[in-house]
Amino acid sequence: MTKWLSGPRGAVFTIVLWVVGWALGFGGLAEMFVDPDGETLDVWPAEMAIPGFFAGLMFAALLLIAEGRRQFDQVPLVRVTVWGVVTGLALGVVSITTDGPIPLSLTSAEMLGLAIGLCVVAAIGTAVFFRLLVRRPVLTMARRAH
Repeated sequence: MTKWLSGPRGAVFTIVLWVVGWALGFGGLAEMFVDPDGETLDVWPAEMAIPGFFAGLMFAALLLIAEGRRQFDQVPLVRVTVWGVVTGLALGVVSITTDGPIPLSLTSAEMLGLAIGLCVVAAIGTAVFFRLLVRRPVLTMARRAH
C-alpha cells in the first residue's frame, strides 16, 4: 500500500514536495517579510522553487543512497535532519560559489546558515508529511467511503 513512499516514486514525490514547499512556504514568507513592496524582486515564490527543486533532488538522492530500501516515512527524524543539514551545506556552498539570481546582501556564513536552516525545515516537514500520510492514508479513506 505504501510502496510509493520508497524508491524512485518516493523520490519524485519528495522533490515535488520540496518545490511546492520552497515556492509557497519560503517564497511566500520572503514575499511578505523580506520584500513586501516588491522593490527587489516580485517573484519570490518562483525564485525559491528553483533552489527547492535542486535541494529536493539532492535530499531525495541522499535518502535513496543512504537509506536503501527503507520507506521514506520509516527514516528516523535524526537522520532526516542530518540529510537536511548535508543538503543545506551543499546548496549553501553552491550558492556561495556562484552568483545566484537572488539579490540578497548576505555574507557567506549567513548564506550557508540560511540554506542549512531552510533545508532542515524542509526535511523535517517532508518526514512529518510522510508519517501523517501513512497514519491516515487518503486513498484508504476514500475507498471506505464508497
